[in-house]
Amino acid sequence: AAEFCGEHLCGILAADRNTLRTEPVEALRCAFGRLEDEWLALARAEELMDGTTAAVALLDRARGRCIVGNVGDSEVVLGTRDAGGTTSFQALTEVHHLKRSECEATRISQVGGRVWRGRLGHPKINPQVLSLSVSRAIGDLFFKDERYTDGQASGLTAEPYITAVEVCGKGIAEQFLLIGCDGLWDTVTYREASDFVFEQLAEGEDPQAISESLVRRARDAGSSDNITVMVVVM
Repeated sequence: AAEFCGEHLCGILAADRNTLRTEPVEALRCAFGRLEDEWLALARAEELMDGTTAAVALLDRARGRCIVGNVGDSEVVLGTRDAGGTTSFQALTEVHHLKRSECEATRISQVGGRVWRGRLGHPKINPQVLSLSVSRAIGDLFFKDERYTDGQASGLTAEPYITAVEVCGKGIAEQFLLIGCDGLWDTVTYREASDFVFEQLAEGEDPQAISESLVRRARDAGSSDNITVMVVVM
């Protein structure tokens, strides 16, 4: 599912250039929906049960904006250094994890889904046997197709959280986006990660090398999950 989304997202966005140019927020929302539909169609045909989280950032240079969308616990952090040298960070995404989001737990309950020990339980099968840590994801056919749920709602959705922020404005000396999955954020805080990126940039390191260093840092800190990191300097 993750590979499919990575391979098809840009094509989906490019297919509707007019909306992407005039209404990038709506374009990104629609892209998540199309990714979901296309992956589920393939999943039904080939009985593929996997799913994926996603974090996507669109940089609108003409308007000086960054549009960010996510599902699940992949996150985007904006790091900023102002003209005076002060650094700061801002999380641009929501974490769709029932242990961390009371709003998501409430949403799941309202649609008739099952919250079990901070996880999303399968609507039909004992949640001790089958549950998810996230409440939003692309795919996961077993939680979405009525053949496997007996028509009962699980609450799992691919509807993204989307926000738009101004970037590269007056008084800003340096900015970057740090995109990572939970394998990074489970062991490295926003502050630790953003400070590390600033330090490495000041030493002349390139974004690829910094990303690889963050992967090693997360692994050394005890992360046992898959770890994906991308640093985008603006």
